[in-house]
Amino acid sequence: MDKDFENCFSAEGRKDGRGWWAWVTVSFALFAALRALYWFSIDEKPFSDMADYYAIAKRVWQSFSFEHNYFWKSYKPPGMPLLAAPIVGPFDGDVGLWIWRVILAAATFLGALFLASQLAHVCRSRWIAVGFLIIVSISKSSIFWSYRFSTESPTEAVTYVAIALFLWFVRDVRERTVWHAGLLGAVCIWLALIRPNMMPVFGIVPVGIALRWLTRYPKSYSRMTAHVVAFTMGVMVLWTPWLCRGLHLYGELVPFSTQGPYSFLWEVDGFHYDDPELGRRNVNADILQAEAANRFSTDKQAANLASLAGK
Repeated sequence: MDKDFENCFSAEGRKDGRGWWAWVTVSFALFAALRALYWFSIDEKPFSDMADYYAIAKRVWQSFSFEHNYFWKSYKPPGMPLLAAPIVGPFDGDVGLWIWRVILAAATFLGALFLASQLAHVCRSRWIAVGFLIIVSISKSSIFWSYRFSTESPTEAVTYVAIALFLWFVRDVRERTVWHAGLLGAVCIWLALIRPNMMPVFGIVPVGIALRWLTRYPKSYSRMTAHVVAFTMGVMVLWTPWLCRGLHLYGELVPFSTQGPYSFLWEVDGFHYDDPELGRRNVNADILQAEAANRFSTDKQAANLASLAGK
């Protein structure tokens, strides 16, 4: 265990009333109670995107297939279905969904606790960490999404872990190994595989690592480079299988999903674009998706057209 972590939460570190663990207990009780009250107050089946993710998770468990249907073979990013498959896959009905909610809620609180511990180190204040835990516990959006089979809650949990791991890493980069850097890279790419709009972390995190080395130990170029390379390797170890799948299916890369280009188009009611086959058109994202299976042989071709329309 990290020495600073031990010191901060040892008996000596809690001598000012032993308040930390009491507040952790209060935060956890509040976190669990509010979510349980909300969960038992509604009865809602997965619908829309949530139903899509649920169906794909079931297929991943049954045949390791990420297909949305016969045409949309890479419609959703793989992170959420992969996480959920061993939990919801073996069960019928609501049993798997309830197990998923409980496990994900526990992971979210543990991730928040990990981040709170790092905030206590960085800010040198246990109360900032306590405040963060309370905010997470009572967060309306966190409670709302904790019931639903969507990417929001997994993104929340993994984001806490990614930020905490980054703070822990840069607090003393000399003590961190290339394995730690690789783990950080793996967590960051998993975050993007759940929710692709988190992709900017690929640039922020290695730049943060490099800046920490340059500002604290400006002559340690070899170790700085080793950490950045190890981070990149951690990213590629988890990302490469999905990229290779895209190459195998389409002969070109699918970084995350074929739904991505449509996400931008849904923000507008209608738009004009120059179609290579049909000329000038006035359409919306729903029309493009509805006609895609009849116009194209693969969903990657349809996504390419959506990207063109978005420009």
